[in-house]
Amino acid sequence: MYRSTELFFKPEENCRQYTNNLAGIYSEMTSFEQAFLCGILREKRPKKIVEIGVAAGGTTAVMLEAIKLLDLETEIYSVDLAEQWYRTGKKPTGFLITEFYGDYEKHSLMLGKSIPHVIEEIGAGIDMLILDTTHCLPGELLDFMICYPFLDRNCTVILHDITENLLTGRDNDIATKLLFDVIKADKWYMHDTERNLYGQSNIAAFQMNEKTKESIEDLFSGLSMTWQYHFKEEEEKAYLRIIEKYYGAERKNALENILHAQRYVHLKKMIASHYRLDDEWLKMKWAHEKKDVYLYGAGFWAEQYIKYAKHNDLPIRGMVVSDDQDTGAEENGKFPVVHLNSLQAAPEQCVFILALDHKHFSQIKRNMSAKGYYNYM
Repeated sequence: MYRSTELFFKPEENCRQYTNNLAGIYSEMTSFEQAFLCGILREKRPKKIVEIGVAAGGTTAVMLEAIKLLDLETEIYSVDLAEQWYRTGKKPTGFLITEFYGDYEKHSLMLGKSIPHVIEEIGAGIDMLILDTTHCLPGELLDFMICYPFLDRNCTVILHDITENLLTGRDNDIATKLLFDVIKADKWYMHDTERNLYGQSNIAAFQMNEKTKESIEDLFSGLSMTWQYHFKEEEEKAYLRIIEKYYGAERKNALENILHAQRYVHLKKMIASHYRLDDEWLKMKWAHEKKDVYLYGAGFWAEQYIKYAKHNDLPIRGMVVSDDQDTGAEENGKFPVVHLNSLQAAPEQCVFILALDHKHFSQIKRNMSAKGYYNYM
């Protein structure tokens, strides 16, 4: 049975007045959702809050107002990778906080860095965590894993946009819902009559208990579901470092394997989108092709096909570019790059994959036909 909390609307009402309604305009939460959040805050009276995902700062502002009304001495750390508000890029992230609540001494706005870069600086003893970031995997699921070693054993976790997939129609926006459903904890969930969600709510919470640690293996397993975005190398290292330090080498190796798998799935999707057929069909044709396989192109798409070929042990005889294009280095990896006019292969002995932007296909095919080349995979 899910718990409920007494909704606390006063902080949002005050916040709207104090900011000339800007908090209401720019907030990512509805009145119900803010009242739910503040109700939990009033019930739990946390000493140390970490908020991941700041946007304009509407949620932070209402929390600061609630803390003031409740006469709490709460530390708040607001973390966001984006330094500029993602909606327009014309205002700094958290501008509502800096403009209207900048005098709260116990608030730290930490921008330009993701949570693994700052969690050790924030430190342990976190008794309230608010997750409201990408909503798609790895998203809030992985961020919770990063925070978990620093959470108080009875920490309360607020999850926003748990029905983002229903609100937006984006099937992959399931990270917060997945975390809420998998975690073993005491849970808060109330029907929201403000949104037309057929009795569903877009916000929920859970409080960790003695059974929560039993969920960690399942949460790691959940990370094998398809990711919708991927980290740069520096970010990968930061996440892996925290996982290894606080979970051990075995978990770190498991996450590394998941990262490799996710990168390959992303590559498969890119190849399928470019080839405009299922990549498994391409792989089958490529593996059984008797002719020499050439890539036409030496840029971005050629690099993707080379990665795909290497992963699946598929042969590439070489790379071809138009006569007016620079071949760059003489070889791309171990594959020679030649101009079309310099290609010595007999037309009946080779087949081409057009590894460049589709807008060039028609002209490239005309050029190749003029040279007697007509076989395409």
